[in-house]
Amino acid sequence: MDSQHRLHTFRSRGRAWSSLGALSDDESRSVERFLDALQELSLDGWCAAVAIACANARYTDAQIAVSAAIAKHDLTLTAWFIRDMVETAIHGAKLLAVRRPPRTRRALASARAAAEWAALATAVRPRLQPIHHDVLCEPFERVGARSIMRTPATALFHRRVEGFAGDRLSRLPELEA
Repeated sequence: MDSQHRLHTFRSRGRAWSSLGALSDDESRSVERFLDALQELSLDGWCAAVAIACANARYTDAQIAVSAAIAKHDLTLTAWFIRDMVETAIHGAKLLAVRRPPRTRRALASARAAAEWAALATAVRPRLQPIHHDVLCEPFERVGARSIMRTPATALFHRRVEGFAGDRLSRLPELEA
């Protein structure tokens, strides 16, 4: 989904402002990449991410750090919009979960909450200790949302390499030997 569909623009007293206007351009792009990666996750990927998140003992500390950064930098409205965009990103998985057992739907609800925290950590990453961002984003990185923790430059590089190399990239270790 492109940014015009996701970043809502509102009019306030004749001025237009973006829902992520309180963030820098780099921070906004990082959130966009994270949301794009979330939309590519399978239902099983969502459920696996929440299992990984629940297993991390530092998870609550990281949530507290993100909440403090949001409060300190007056990003409450931006955080609300980010949570709403995560809800949009998980919509496809929710449709797939309708005919699954209740435990799958509960896991998906927990995964949405974990994705919200990871998206918020991505948005306030420069204001956090790296460990707090990594703890919240790691579950999604581990289930295949590869572009989440990369910087814009390395993410672009990896997309180009994957585009040019195709399946040869997976054979790279045997080609180097």
